[in-house]
Amino acid sequence: MRVLITSGATREPIDSVRYISNISTGKTGAQIAESFARAGIETVLLCGQGAERPQAEVKAKEYSSFKNLDQMLQDELGQRSFDAIIHAAAVSDFSITHPHPGKMSSENDEINLRLTRNFKIVERLKDYAKCSPSIRVIAFKLTDTPDSQERMRAIQKLSHHSKIDWVVHNDLTEITQASQHSFSIFSRDQKIALGKTKQELADTLLNLIKEKLIS
Repeated sequence: MRVLITSGATREPIDSVRYISNISTGKTGAQIAESFARAGIETVLLCGQGAERPQAEVKAKEYSSFKNLDQMLQDELGQRSFDAIIHAAAVSDFSITHPHPGKMSSENDEINLRLTRNFKIVERLKDYAKCSPSIRVIAFKLTDTPDSQERMRAIQKLSHHSKIDWVVHNDLTEITQASQHSFSIFSRDQKIALGKTKQELADTLLNLIKEKLIS
């Protein structure tokens, strides 16, 4: 079995020294990669700059921006077969339309940035996987709301996509404690698994993928 995992955050350049990013540390993706590798599965990890790295030996490559990650995924998925891709990276929804060449002056009183919306990489992964017609795609969705209906709408928008097999959902209000990382896994509208730690998530994904491939 061969699995491709993404983790960490993209960095969208503003100029040569500044960028827009998010709070993702890459710890979840690193934990998943470590668990898969220790289970004897060939694991390839694409991790953001500065992201957590697994302790186990995995083939790791570092990406920077949205465009960089997208190209790396096309290259990896287009060159050899994978049984599954776990897309845990926190990918920016927007990039700077025209990054400033060089370093911007700190003397400016005001700087206006124009952002361009990025497409959803996760929706294109099966198209990129020319060598893997049966690849399983696992997407991640983070919400930040106590409203259960709002959470479900966000999950459904992703889980109903024909090229996504499972969605791992977290809400920011439930992962603020270091020891707690509550998650649910959905297949379309059906919740098929849940747990409270990164290790439980890694073990659950490992079992789900094995069961699906065997069946």
